[in-house]
Amino acid sequence: MPIRLVWALKRVFTVIIKDMKKVDFRKIEIENINGDKEVVDLSKVLGNGLYSQGKTLEVVELARSIWKDGEVELKEEDVKILEENVPQLFPTYIVKTAIINAIK
Repeated sequence: MPIRLVWALKRVFTVIIKDMKKVDFRKIEIENINGDKEVVDLSKVLGNGLYSQGKTLEVVELARSIWKDGEVELKEEDVKILEENVPQLFPTYIVKTAIINAIK
Protein backbone atom coordinates (compact mmCIF):
# COMPACT_ATOMS: atom_id res chain seq x y z
CA MET A 1 0.00 0.00 0.00
CA PRO A 2 1.49 3.36 -0.96
CA ILE A 3 2.63 5.57 1.91
CA ARG A 4 0.30 8.42 0.92
CA LEU A 5 -2.73 6.11 1.04
CA VAL A 6 -1.73 4.81 4.48
CA TRP A 7 -1.29 8.38 5.73
CA ALA A 8 -4.68 9.41 4.30
CA LEU A 9 -6.43 6.44 5.91
CA LYS A 10 -4.82 7.16 9.29
CA ARG A 11 -6.01 10.75 9.03
CA VAL A 12 -9.59 9.72 8.17
CA PHE A 13 -9.80 7.20 11.00
CA THR A 14 -8.32 9.71 13.45
CA VAL A 15 -11.00 12.26 12.52
CA ILE A 16 -13.76 9.65 12.85
CA ILE A 17 -12.52 8.53 16.27
CA LYS A 18 -12.19 12.12 17.51
CA ASP A 19 -15.79 12.81 16.48
CA MET A 20 -17.08 9.94 18.62
CA LYS A 21 -17.69 10.03 22.35
CA LYS A 22 -18.28 7.05 24.60
CA VAL A 23 -21.08 7.54 27.14
CA ASP A 24 -22.29 4.99 29.67
CA PHE A 25 -25.95 5.75 30.27
CA ARG A 26 -25.92 3.22 33.12
CA LYS A 27 -23.68 5.63 35.05
CA ILE A 28 -25.18 9.10 34.71
CA GLU A 29 -24.22 11.46 37.52
CA ILE A 30 -27.16 13.39 38.97
CA GLU A 31 -27.18 15.95 41.76
CA ASN A 32 -29.68 15.10 44.50
CA ILE A 33 -31.59 17.59 46.65
CA ASN A 34 -28.74 17.73 49.19
CA GLY A 35 -26.32 18.73 46.46
CA ASP A 36 -24.57 15.35 46.58
CA LYS A 37 -23.80 13.45 43.39
CA GLU A 38 -25.51 10.13 42.70
CA VAL A 39 -24.86 7.72 39.86
CA VAL A 40 -28.03 6.39 38.26
CA ASP A 41 -28.84 4.01 35.40
CA LEU A 42 -30.88 5.85 32.79
CA SER A 43 -30.18 3.46 29.91
CA LYS A 44 -33.53 1.65 29.95
CA VAL A 45 -35.64 4.77 30.54
CA LEU A 46 -33.81 6.79 27.88
CA GLY A 47 -33.79 3.90 25.41
CA ASN A 48 -37.52 3.26 25.88
CA GLY A 49 -38.36 6.95 25.60
CA LEU A 50 -36.38 7.44 22.41
CA TYR A 51 -37.78 4.24 20.93
CA SER A 52 -41.39 5.11 21.65
CA GLN A 53 -41.00 8.68 20.33
CA GLY A 54 -38.60 7.88 17.47
CA LYS A 55 -39.66 9.38 14.17
CA THR A 56 -36.68 8.12 12.14
CA LEU A 57 -34.76 4.88 11.83
CA GLU A 58 -31.65 6.60 13.23
CA VAL A 59 -33.49 7.50 16.45
CA VAL A 60 -34.87 3.96 16.81
CA GLU A 61 -31.43 2.40 16.24
CA LEU A 62 -29.83 4.75 18.78
CA ALA A 63 -32.60 3.91 21.26
CA ARG A 64 -32.01 0.17 20.84
CA SER A 65 -28.28 0.60 21.30
CA ILE A 66 -28.68 2.66 24.47
CA TRP A 67 -31.26 0.23 25.90
CA LYS A 68 -29.31 -2.92 25.02
CA ASP A 69 -25.71 -1.86 25.68
CA GLY A 70 -25.92 1.05 28.11
CA GLU A 71 -22.48 2.23 27.02
CA VAL A 72 -22.56 3.74 23.53
CA GLU A 73 -20.10 5.35 21.12
CA LEU A 74 -21.93 8.51 20.10
CA LYS A 75 -21.31 10.08 16.72
CA GLU A 76 -21.97 13.77 16.17
CA GLU A 77 -25.36 12.90 14.65
CA ASP A 78 -26.28 10.85 17.75
CA VAL A 79 -25.46 13.79 20.03
CA LYS A 80 -27.75 16.01 17.92
CA ILE A 81 -30.55 13.42 18.17
CA LEU A 82 -30.19 13.34 21.94
CA GLU A 83 -30.00 17.13 22.26
CA GLU A 84 -33.26 17.40 20.31
CA ASN A 85 -35.13 14.61 22.11
CA VAL A 86 -33.95 14.65 25.73
CA PRO A 87 -35.75 17.90 26.68
CA GLN A 88 -39.09 16.41 25.59
CA LEU A 89 -38.43 13.05 27.23
CA PHE A 90 -37.11 14.52 30.50
CA PRO A 91 -38.59 17.97 31.11
CA THR A 92 -37.21 18.08 34.66
CA TYR A 93 -34.10 20.23 34.92
CA ILE A 94 -31.96 17.81 36.95
CA VAL A 95 -32.34 14.75 34.68
CA LYS A 96 -32.26 16.72 31.43
CA THR A 97 -29.10 18.57 32.50
CA ALA A 98 -27.36 15.39 33.67
CA ILE A 99 -27.89 13.69 30.30
CA ILE A 100 -26.92 16.74 28.25
CA ASN A 101 -23.74 17.19 30.32
CA ALA A 102 -22.84 13.52 29.86
CA ILE A 103 -23.07 13.68 26.06
CA LYS A 104 -21.03 16.88 25.64
